[in-house]
Amino acid sequence: MGVMLKRSLVFCVGLTAACFEVDPVGVREIDAVRVTPTPVSMAIGQSISMRAVVLDEFGIAFAGVPVRWSSEDEATVVVTQTGMVTALGRGITKIVAIANGVSGVADVQVTGRPAISLTPAAVSFSATTNGQNPTARTSSVSNSAEGTLGIVTLGPVSYGTGQPTDWLTSELSGQPLVITLRVTITGLPVGSYSAELSVEGGNASNAPVVLPVSLQITS
Repeated sequence: MGVMLKRSLVFCVGLTAACFEVDPVGVREIDAVRVTPTPVSMAIGQSISMRAVVLDEFGIAFAGVPVRWSSEDEATVVVTQTGMVTALGRGITKIVAIANGVSGVADVQVTGRPAISLTPAAVSFSATTNGQNPTARTSSVSNSAEGTLGIVTLGPVSYGTGQPTDWLTSELSGQPLVITLRVTITGLPVGSYSAELSVEGGNASNAPVVLPVSLQITS
């Protein structure tokens, strides 16, 4: 049952400014609490922010009404009093927001964390000394586990010990994600070269993932 929020009018009359209160007017009743987003699918370790809107019987939102947040299963998700939800374990539960005894809920499903998969898992280049740069190569990024990959980024490139650096450049683009690799052989003598590109983020259980890159230059 909703809680009545009331306004009162006060009249003052006469030289003595005698005042009296009349019957409450402008009565509004809390009818519902709308929690968004719902439903929600999260991976373990992921956090999202929820919002609760307190409405009257006409669907008009109240301003400044305190809301108390709770989780029905804190082994699955926990929630702060600002509506920040964090997934802790697999399962299905509800987030509850209560305003003056009226509640609203959001359904939450928590899955395992995603995992980054690279295809191919290693990339090789070949070129001849003083020749043209080899054609660009690609490696596709996908999720090989549960849930959904978050934001994936490319980390730094590391080169073989004592080897020249800065001959490899990388770019991440597209949907599904594709890593494009390019090699510049200018100034590199005949020989074998190696590098490793770090693929990071995505809330992945196996991040960072290393993409090995090799370059063979012949005469």
